[in-house]
Amino acid sequence: MILPSLGFFLAPLVWAERKSKRYALICPECTTDLSRSTRRVIATRCCGSCGKQIVEGRRIHGPMAFERLSRVEQRRLLVYWFWAWPTLGLLLLGYHWIDPTALNNCPQMLFIPGLIGTAATGWAFARSMDKRYIPQFIASAMVLCLGINAFW
Repeated sequence: MILPSLGFFLAPLVWAERKSKRYALICPECTTDLSRSTRRVIATRCCGSCGKQIVEGRRIHGPMAFERLSRVEQRRLLVYWFWAWPTLGLLLLGYHWIDPTALNNCPQMLFIPGLIGTAATGWAFARSMDKRYIPQFIASAMVLCLGINAFW
């Protein structure tokens, strides 16, 4: 039952990705899709791939300054936030192992935090290819596997 439900999570993501390509922002010089880096284009007024200026006006920030600022902002929010799901899942699994009858009314809570964490960190990694999300993804996937094992 779990495997077909994963299709319900993945199908909208694939559909949304295909639909988003319809409104892609393309660099006029190198024809690279800039939809994922619009903040960078606005801040530097240059394409992140070829480095040519594609927006009129003078540069607001250099590419290195923008990358540094983006890493700091992203680290503050997502890198720590994505640890919440595996932590919550482990707390629920620990509570279940202490008292197996505690979650009889809602046994799905054993794997839902791991499922949400795996989907969120997997999506963030797929969109940004930032390797800082990999530990959270692995931890969420392990909590998901433990939760599915406890569920059955």
